[in-house]
Amino acid sequence: MKIRIQGFQSHKDTEFIIGGGVNAIVGQSGSGKSSILRAIDWVVNNKPSGDDFISHNANKCIVSLSDDNWEVTRVKGKGVNQYRLKIDGENEQVYEGFGKGVVPDIIKRILNIQDFNLRFQHQGPFLVQETSGEVNRYLNRIARLDIIDKAKGNIEFQIKRERTLKTIEEAAVLKVEDQLRCFDSLPEVDSELARIEKFESDIASDIKKYNALLGFWEDGTKLTFDLEKVKPVIRLKDRVVYWMQCNDRLNTVKSQRACLERLKDEGAGFTIEIIRQKAIVSLKARLITQMDLHKTINEIKARKKAISNIADDAARLTEMLVAAKKDLEKAKKEFHALMPDKCPLCGRGGK
Repeated sequence: MKIRIQGFQSHKDTEFIIGGGVNAIVGQSGSGKSSILRAIDWVVNNKPSGDDFISHNANKCIVSLSDDNWEVTRVKGKGVNQYRLKIDGENEQVYEGFGKGVVPDIIKRILNIQDFNLRFQHQGPFLVQETSGEVNRYLNRIARLDIIDKAKGNIEFQIKRERTLKTIEEAAVLKVEDQLRCFDSLPEVDSELARIEKFESDIASDIKKYNALLGFWEDGTKLTFDLEKVKPVIRLKDRVVYWMQCNDRLNTVKSQRACLERLKDEGAGFTIEIIRQKAIVSLKARLITQMDLHKTINEIKARKKAISNIADDAARLTEMLVAAKKDLEKAKKEFHALMPDKCPLCGRGGK
């Protein structure tokens, strides 16, 4: 990896290459050895914030990390705060407005350097001086337990969404059931319609009689009839007018019945569709539950294996620490045994 630092603390323009294996940076105090690590941390984690690290004689700070196929550059100065990325010689991409302490996701993926990969001069050994909460977070990331938490959140979201859909479907079913209640009187309507159809047939028969009598009435104007013979015709005419009024009401009832039949057909189709949707939702919920259980079991097995490996590593580290403490005590005793009672140079007490 090639590193170039410009205008960062004591580095005016420093460039070097980190090779494979162990790399050592040697120099006098204040020559900028620790600044190199801080410059890398600035690119990887966007820390520290502010601009106090910019050199006094520079108007901006530029730090670049590059490999054979990519180059990541962090730039900050007056009116400039950017990440720049160039991959395989393509056009340079510029990222701005990413926020304090935030690194664009694509930059994180390319660098693939975590915050615990960087340890500074005055920091203690890794995980030894960290709080229990920090240790748990590191172990979770190593064992990928964060995936389980994310999967749990997704499962809870899916369950909540399915419950919401179920509530909506149940409300729709209740609404349709209320609409279908208005068709409870259809058998009575059918009986009434049969009676009306018979009534209509009687009206048609009376109309025929009326037309025949009307023709007779027109022809009768030329003849002299007895008043008693004319009266039945007049009464029949009034009856025909009444039947015509009844026919108008019959047509209205027929129209209403056709509307009710159409609504009944639509309601029956909608009810079948709701029943089918209920079955689909129920089947989907069962499938999701089984899939989630299978996935959770696999993740728990992986988590158990990772935790077992971590426990083995912790036991080995404990044994190494105990052995190191014994070696340190032994070295102290040997030092005191070899130290004279008085300094041969100044004559002061040695021990």
